[in-house]
Amino acid sequence: MASASTRLDAGALTGFAGIARSAASRSGQAVRSYLKRAFRRHATGRVAFALSSMTDEQLAAIGVERSQIPRYASEIISGE
Repeated sequence: MASASTRLDAGALTGFAGIARSAASRSGQAVRSYLKRAFRRHATGRVAFALSSMTDEQLAAIGVERSQIPRYASEIISGE
């Protein structure tokens, strides 16, 4: 009797372990995705800040108008 109970418990634990591994994998992917987005937002903000501190003449030399700074900063970081 103990062996049947043990087998049932072991099977339940094996199934739970698989579910736990799958959840941990999805959780890890979610964390990586969040960190990647956070890094991009931070880096985009830093680039936008640097561009904003440039004079209009300096911006014109690289072909950017002041109103285009947010989009341009995003393009620099995303590599588009």
